[in-house]
Amino acid sequence: MIIILSLLSICGATITIYSLSPYFSSLGLVLLSFSVCCFLSYFGYSFLGLILLLTYLGGMVVVFIYSSALTLDRYPLVGGWSGFVVVVFFFLGILSYLSGGCTIGTGGFFSSVSSSFNESLDWSGSGLLYYSYWGLLFLVGLCLLVVLVFVLLVTFGCYKGSLRSL
Repeated sequence: MIIILSLLSICGATITIYSLSPYFSSLGLVLLSFSVCCFLSYFGYSFLGLILLLTYLGGMVVVFIYSSALTLDRYPLVGGWSGFVVVVFFFLGILSYLSGGCTIGTGGFFSSVSSSFNESLDWSGSGLLYYSYWGLLFLVGLCLLVVLVFVLLVTFGCYKGSLRSL
């Protein structure tokens, strides 16, 4: 299950980075946020995973929808050969790891996962997120607001966009 969620999250990040169209970028972002949300829920942080899913789908997909309204792509492209080569080498590395061709060690990060399945770890984590790190959350929200205003100002000055022809 962990390997499948890791593969889905890396595929979503690869689609988001290497796509030339906002349509496929938003699809990759949805796949990435859903897989990371399931990954966090698998380890017991279900509330933090839900917050992450709502943040990505509620905030960032709006930016992709706005940018897709400003672009005029009848037939969007996924990416060039460079993105395809990166994905092929990534999957070859994953297949060599799964077949036992390369080992990173015994145990490691996932060795103590099975002992914490019956506990919910997000009760203290969500409280600490709002109580101790309120300044950081405010700073992140302010940065997102500045980026949104910057994108609106940059695209507002374009008089030859696809919305102006309507």
